[in-house]
Amino acid sequence: RHITKKYRNREYHHNCLKCHECQALIEGEIYEDEQNTKIYCTSCFKRRDQQGFQKQNQQKKLNQQKTVHFAEKLAETLNR
Repeated sequence: RHITKKYRNREYHHNCLKCHECQALIEGEIYEDEQNTKIYCTSCFKRRDQQGFQKQNQQKKLNQQKTVHFAEKLAETLNR
């Protein structure tokens, strides 16, 4: 019998449990995407997580700029 690894009650051949991103064999922790459909090694997951965090920060800044712009326009309208 081949050496297998168990993950989520499924058995995988030791050469088949690979990171979706880099295709490296996953030896340590296993990470999943938000839909639990893809698995990642630690380094790829951290990179994806960091990119997602940066996108969230960019969106927050954009929303703050829109809020400030709206408040300025509202103040102009009320001061007429």
